[in-house]
Amino acid sequence: MDFVFSKAVIDDEIHHRLSCASGAFSRLRKRVFEKRDLQAKTKILVYKAVVLPTLLYGSEAWTTYSRHLKALEAYHQRSLRKILRISWEDRRTNTSVLEEADIPTITATIAQNQLRWTGHVIRMPDSRLPKQVLYSQLVKGKRAPGGQKKREQVRGSSEQVRGSREQVRGRREQVRDSREQVRDSREQGSREQVRGSREQVRGRREQGSREQVRDSREQVRGRREQVRGSREQVRGSSEQVRDSREQGSREQVRGSREQVRGRREQVRGSREQVRGRREQVRGRREQVRGSREQVRGSSEQVRDSREQGSREQVRGSREQVRGSREQVRGR
Repeated sequence: MDFVFSKAVIDDEIHHRLSCASGAFSRLRKRVFEKRDLQAKTKILVYKAVVLPTLLYGSEAWTTYSRHLKALEAYHQRSLRKILRISWEDRRTNTSVLEEADIPTITATIAQNQLRWTGHVIRMPDSRLPKQVLYSQLVKGKRAPGGQKKREQVRGSSEQVRGSREQVRGRREQVRDSREQVRDSREQGSREQVRGSREQVRGRREQGSREQVRDSREQVRGRREQVRGSREQVRGSSEQVRDSREQGSREQVRGSREQVRGRREQVRGSREQVRGRREQVRGRREQVRGSREQVRGSSEQVRDSREQGSREQVRGSREQVRGSREQVRGR
């Protein structure tokens, strides 16, 4: 499997990255992501370590469009929802899913990677080729005055140029028709028709130019309103993200404090249990010592009884011997 796509086309590269990431995710699905014995944090760490590097390999040199970022974000959200077992019926927002997984968006990750690589290039010596390419300039060509146009603006301007070209072509056809009419009228010798056709041409030109100016002004106004709306949306989303982060951090601190308190109580209970067990062990040791002393006393008694019994037997046997001797002597 190639780590970098052979063709230098961003569309093919994004498609190749998505296929490689989906393959890596499917290989770990049964062993890691669908396994109920593992915690969600462990699954997220495996996702960060395996799937995300495969998905964003070489993203430091990408020049992405909005459609590419949307495709990557969709795959990112789909994978996180599978890991966290969130279905579409739960009606969870993308922001809440990212907060639960404690992971940034694909756009932020790509920007971070590009900034990191830019820092590496800046710190390189001047003899390195990447730094020369970064700080180099074109020999031919000039920059347009004012702010440089972005790609989306260039697209919109190109579409406008195409539309204006079509309008010019239509007007040229109208002018040609009018000229043919004028020629026909001149051939017929009707000057009044020629004058009327000229007036019609002038009126059409004036009407067309006025309508174009009005349309262009309306388009400019609409774009300005769209830009204002997008800025307000960005501000609102940033404020929401800040509020959610502050609330999430406060809740995490509270939860961690409660966990610490619970652990302290558990430690105290375990210490009391250990103390009770130590006291039980001490009592058992004292019982064992008493039983040993009893055994020692009983063994001493047995020894004394044995010694006394043997002494009495010896005395009795001696007396019997003496009696037998006396009987022998009397005979």
